[in-house]
Amino acid sequence: MYAKCGALLRARKVFEEIKIRDIVSWTALIAAFSQNGHGIEALILLEEMQIAGTKPGSITFTSILNACGHVGLVDEAVYYFSSMKLDHGLEHTLDHYFPMIDLLGRAGRLDEAEAMIHEVPIEDIGISWECLLSACRVHSDLIRGSLAATHCFESGPKKVAPMITLDNIYRRSLQ
Repeated sequence: MYAKCGALLRARKVFEEIKIRDIVSWTALIAAFSQNGHGIEALILLEEMQIAGTKPGSITFTSILNACGHVGLVDEAVYYFSSMKLDHGLEHTLDHYFPMIDLLGRAGRLDEAEAMIHEVPIEDIGISWECLLSACRVHSDLIRGSLAATHCFESGPKKVAPMITLDNIYRRSLQ
């Protein structure tokens, strides 16, 4: 309740009063800090969680990747994304791929973002291509933007947003 209101200090105080902290209570606190733009604190809480002997789960990593995204910690996000599988034996889901693709794209690491789209284990990845298309607009990558737009058009119902974004990339390239 306190976290949803942005009262993170009160949320932390209530958390400290819990006698037996489990994955749910740890993850809730990490998510609270992540959602309120305190990415570094969320990462510190993850370390505290592990030191306390509680293993993070899939939802914990979703919050961690979002926390990294909120504060632009690209390398840290890549580390935690890899750590999920290598160190914790957790499978990546869409909730892990989307923040990674968005973060890599915003950071200008378009090759890595595109490569990650090809790793997504489902057919309907239109949102991933839309993230990449937006990043191509920001970084004026006309060729990759055209490719991303084509995938957006093929992946589902026709939307206006990808067309407008592609138009903006073309206009920028002409300037």
